[in-house]
Amino acid sequence: MGELQRAGIPAAIDAGKVVIKKEKVLVKAGEPIPRELAPVLTKLEIYPVEVGLNLNALIESGLVYTPKVLRVDVDQILGDVRRGAISSFNLAVYAAYPNEVTIRPILAVANQKAMNLAVNAGIVNKKTVKFFVTKAHGQMLSVASRLKDGLDDDLKAKLAGAAAAPPPAASGAAHHEAKKPDEDKKPEVSEDEAAAGLGALFG
Repeated sequence: MGELQRAGIPAAIDAGKVVIKKEKVLVKAGEPIPRELAPVLTKLEIYPVEVGLNLNALIESGLVYTPKVLRVDVDQILGDVRRGAISSFNLAVYAAYPNEVTIRPILAVANQKAMNLAVNAGIVNKKTVKFFVTKAHGQMLSVASRLKDGLDDDLKAKLAGAAAAPPPAASGAAHHEAKKPDEDKKPEVSEDEAAAGLGALFG
């Protein structure tokens, strides 16, 4: 009885039984049920229920809509919107359409292309020099590995370390090419950024 009264239900003991003396509205329509009231309603066998229509068909202007057409998959719709947002973002980036969301990936792609161009053209600066040094070092080890005499201990140790290292994933010409920035690496984007980019594209 105390639990009922604390929940605002006018309960009392009558003839050895707990009774509710009068009707009382505990929650108005559309309001959330308070946490402390939920277990009391359960004890009174008042449970939440879903109320809706199970349509077999719907007719409008001579057209018949079946349940398959009327059934809305919310998860699928949200997934389609996310995929559309990501596709729009990628299109904007690779079409170089700048806005507050795409400008950073656009600049990143431009930087990668500029780095590749500088390396392939043999332009040496503080950013490209490490690629040329790496290429020269690899070529030096390749030449040293073909020599039998005249190698100092330090070079022999480097050759032994190179031999023990796992083989690179690429083969052929890639073995003697300097490591270059990834041309095809696409900028990663989160769903929130993609959604924001879609809004920026279409207002």
